[in-house]
Amino acid sequence: MKNKIKGRNYKMPTSKVYKLKERRAKQFIRKQLINKNGAICSLCGKLIETMKDCTIDHIVPISKGGLTTIENCQLAHRSCNVKKGDKV
Repeated sequence: MKNKIKGRNYKMPTSKVYKLKERRAKQFIRKQLINKNGAICSLCGKLIETMKDCTIDHIVPISKGGLTTIENCQLAHRSCNVKKGDKV
């Protein structure tokens, strides 16, 4: 039996750990945006009915140097966000 070190799972790759932290951060930002603006799509102005259809749209896209912060994010329908693409 291998010795286990408390508080660290060495079998789990670190990339998965970072993805989990990123997912939690996005969930936190989504909740903050819903509390701040309500569940309204910032691109089309219609109500977002389900959480599956709710995505985070970056005002300044990540590909153009934008960060995932509350100031740079807004809520959008999945279809509206796909249509926008990486435009500012």
